[in-house]
Amino acid sequence: MTIKAVGALGATFVLAGWISGVLGGDGGRSVNPANPADRASPETSSRPFLPISVGTGAPETGESGARGQLEEGILLVALKQAGRLMVVDAVSGDVRRSVDLRGPGAEVGRSVGPHEVAVSRDGRTAVVSLYGAKDPGHELVFVSLPEGRISGRLGLDGYSRPHGLVFLGEGEAERLLVTAEVQQSLLVIDPMSHAVESAIETKQWGSHMVAALDADRAYVSNVASASVSVLNIASGELEAIISTGNGAEGIAVRPGGGEVWVANNQANNVSVIDGTTLSVTRYVACPNVPIRVVFTPDGSKALVTSAGTGELVVFDAGSYEELGRVDLLSEEHYDGTHPQLGSSPVPVGVVPSASGRLAYVSNMAGGYVSVVDLESLEVLRVFDLGDDAGPDGIAFVAG
Repeated sequence: MTIKAVGALGATFVLAGWISGVLGGDGGRSVNPANPADRASPETSSRPFLPISVGTGAPETGESGARGQLEEGILLVALKQAGRLMVVDAVSGDVRRSVDLRGPGAEVGRSVGPHEVAVSRDGRTAVVSLYGAKDPGHELVFVSLPEGRISGRLGLDGYSRPHGLVFLGEGEAERLLVTAEVQQSLLVIDPMSHAVESAIETKQWGSHMVAALDADRAYVSNVASASVSVLNIASGELEAIISTGNGAEGIAVRPGGGEVWVANNQANNVSVIDGTTLSVTRYVACPNVPIRVVFTPDGSKALVTSAGTGELVVFDAGSYEELGRVDLLSEEHYDGTHPQLGSSPVPVGVVPSASGRLAYVSNMAGGYVSVVDLESLEVLRVFDLGDDAGPDGIAFVAG
């Protein structure tokens, strides 16, 4: 196991601001709390939210064939620029509910920067992290499902830039984990009482995403420190810091496999960590700007979004072989004329369906969600969420 000391940040922040520059907002940028200039970053789009019409889920294949392959349920999509959570029918693409996350009395047009969304084990509660834009966010919003009604808000006093989210356990034992970037911490929250129970220090910069399969251990990716912090949830101790690769951001634990995969968006690869030895066992090449990684429910496939190329990259999780790439550009919905990225719609968030046959990808610059068949590796449908939406975090609830 390699221990990476907290120290000079240097070039690790170069790509951390990449998404920010691309979209004209804070994007998925990591924060250096020691730098006062960080608070002077440009505000995300202040243009009004453009409501989308019902039934905009345009099929990329034949209408009847596409509908036959889709799965019943809802998609929850955090719109970073619009400041909303969209509850979308996973088959038709119809918007069932558009939830304004800004809160009462909020300034019109001001973004609160919702970045990630997670769903409780029973599928009845969603939580959205308000990362903020020019000003750091410090709040979580609880939304009841399936009606999409705000059921509570939790102000994180003393903690800011909340981002990665994951639910653990069930019933009264269920807990919510959320990263707090500025304080280099992972917060353990009781979702029933909406109370912070404890905070565990990562001792690294840019603690952005969190992954865990059980209530014993959590893994936090640290974008600016190019590392992963391994945290014991019960004891509140930092077990290890593992050097992974520049721009360590997307992170997931493989179901049944014990491995942790880390998407290094600056190194253009994925680090594979052995969950027993807590050491990196291999690096899997994945250009360009791999930014998120998730597994299908059975752990057989790893799905990586490549923000730079505009693709979903699918791997065999057992052999580490690349099975193929899916081009997510929809010319009908995005003109692909961004001065820095050209045709990339900037895919970021990704989530599999309950069966693992499908994947749903949020395209931040394109303003839409792509529905991907993981067997044929083709886009079945595109759900347009509006030009000023900025879709980021995404979750799927079967039903």
